Amino acid sequence: MAAHAATLERSIRLTVSKDQVRAYLLAGDANPETVTRELIETKLKEMGIAVSPEVAERIDKAVAAAKAGELTPEPLLLVEGRDPKPGVGAVFSYLEKEDGENTPTPENETVDLYQSRILLVAEGETIGQLAPEVPAEYGMDVFGKPVPGDQPLQSMQLGENVKLADDGRAVIATTTGKVHLTREYVSVVPVVEVPGDVDFETGNIEAPIDVLVNGTIREGFQVDSKKSITVRGAIEAAKIKAGTELKVNGGIVSRSEYLVSAGGEVFTKFCNDAHIQAGGDLTITRESLGSRLYVNGCLHIPRGALIGGRAYARQGAEIKEIGNAANVKTEVAIGVDPEVYVDTRRIDELIKKKRDAAAKIREKVQPLMAMLKRLTPQQREKATELMYEADNLDAEVENLEKQKTQMLIDKSPPPGQEVALEVHSIIFPGVKVVIGDRATQFHKERRGHFRISRRVLKRVEEIVLVDMASGSVTPLPSFEYIPESDTPAETRK
Repeated sequence: MAAHAATLERSIRLTVSKDQVRAYLLAGDANPETVTRELIETKLKEMGIAVSPEVAERIDKAVAAAKAGELTPEPLLLVEGRDPKPGVGAVFSYLEKEDGENTPTPENETVDLYQSRILLVAEGETIGQLAPEVPAEYGMDVFGKPVPGDQPLQSMQLGENVKLADDGRAVIATTTGKVHLTREYVSVVPVVEVPGDVDFETGNIEAPIDVLVNGTIREGFQVDSKKSITVRGAIEAAKIKAGTELKVNGGIVSRSEYLVSAGGEVFTKFCNDAHIQAGGDLTITRESLGSRLYVNGCLHIPRGALIGGRAYARQGAEIKEIGNAANVKTEVAIGVDPEVYVDTRRIDELIKKKRDAAAKIREKVQPLMAMLKRLTPQQREKATELMYEADNLDAEVENLEKQKTQMLIDKSPPPGQEVALEVHSIIFPGVKVVIGDRATQFHKERRGHFRISRRVLKRVEEIVLVDMASGSVTPLPSFEYIPESDTPAETRK
């Protein structure tokens, strides 16, 4: 009898799912005659699981299946609680325009090439609808305990200058301005509006609030806003500085000596011989020709081409095509800013000089310090001054090392993030890809959907190409990269 019980104990096992909402029977290779309702119920009760009529019915089916020889090694559901329901965040949707006017999409969403990113509203106008948040609902585990549902990760909130209508759903503007929509909130921001071009009629513009230009910013003019700048037309050879985002419905066609900069995201249709600096992401829907691009976030040209010029994107890039059939020289850098290595090498040289100087002083003073009592007062004073100078040099070295470390941290991608260049279609010959202090040169075209990044292969960090279709990883020949320092210092701040 004891042997029979031992066999049974080895054969039947109950297991509970990770979320504790379900319990299963694992019969294994049990002798059908030993799979009994009494034993299963006993085990459930020992685990603290109640045997309801529904559970008893499932147990009976399991026992019958065992006797018929139909049990499989697969887990058999015995007890099922109630799954919790996750909460759903509040969702904002634009009011459809009768004239079919396109409405903007939230930042960082996929960009429609023909969709306007600008929506102006008047005071009292309905912007859209806010579907209220649906709270999470508790479930129940197999032990009869409540299981909380996941709270929504994001829930749209009302920002400045908007309110809910009496129906609790319609969102109404409380001031005239431009709709500003992010993943977290919808608001209306008052703007300085230029009805036409920025030219001799308007002069330069400097504003503490958002600026909307309904025409084009003409050559030689300046627009400076502490907040955002929105341009319905294009930007010619003009100096532009936006404190937050810059959105251009047309393109940026400026000579490269005129800096176009923004503290946040930059969005434009195309750029030609432009010099652009973005504190956030830079999105170009068509192409970039012969431009200098400095991006602190990600560079997005998923449907267009990067042809000629130099582009740096701290958090990576996705581009459809790089270079062209004429093999025009094109450079793309991602990850740590390559220009930083110029500065760190300069700091390393300075550290070496100061360390050598301190070592020479100590080498000279050390014999004197060994016979300090025999020195004259003047000699003692001189030796003390020299040691003080050596200590100061050591302190300067320590400060330079901290400066170097902080510089690398400030110009590096966020910790734990793999930075990559994603190419959707083709890289042409003449393209150089730079990742940190290493670079690879393409001498023949490469087609397909692939990513280029740095990985450790066989204990050696290399630049690799990962084919997105097959998953294959191919090391690329690389070399130490030394930047051609023609980028103004202001661009690298």
